[in-house]
Amino acid sequence: MERRNFISKVPVMLAAFAAGTSNLRASQLASSNTTRYINVMDYGAIGDGSHDDTSAIQGAITSLSATGGGIYFPPGNYVVSSTITLIPNLTISGFGATSVKIFPQATGINVFQYLPSTEQPANISISGLEIDCTSVSGITGFYIQLSNNIYFHGIVFTGCDYSIQLDQCSYAEINSCVSRGSPYNKAGTLKLFSTSATNYIN
Repeated sequence: MERRNFISKVPVMLAAFAAGTSNLRASQLASSNTTRYINVMDYGAIGDGSHDDTSAIQGAITSLSATGGGIYFPPGNYVVSSTITLIPNLTISGFGATSVKIFPQATGINVFQYLPSTEQPANISISGLEIDCTSVSGITGFYIQLSNNIYFHGIVFTGCDYSIQLDQCSYAEINSCVSRGSPYNKAGTLKLFSTSATNYIN
């Protein structure tokens, strides 16, 4: 799917920052609280395309829960068998979508999700990886609710039912992302529920 199709449902939902809100880009807001980076392989991830790396990736993220920070994916093919839960003040960085691939292996999961019970600043930034859903069905790449300050950059979604779903979120920046092969065609690329996206969607 061409990049222009990735935002086919977005223009009618775009909104500028509310009066009195900081004019910082979502990417700056999302990364403003990250001070520490850790390598997922230091927590047991293998990235060989066959070993289940779910617990290692989750362990790396959970280790940052007290202060926030960043996790880094070296080049590799990472298999995940269940949903990975994100935390606030988190940066996820890959080595680029051609080098870092996430392969979900369980039908119907959200690969990454952040579902707080009350609205809050998420300050979550994700960049430089591919989520390849071609071997399973019913997959959503990212599901985030009740959050603001979210940044997606340089992510490729292949064969995912939904690439990104944002539920009651605001100040979301989506830049240089590509979605292809969704069974729902254009409707499967981006799904917004009561969400105010910034005008930084490209």
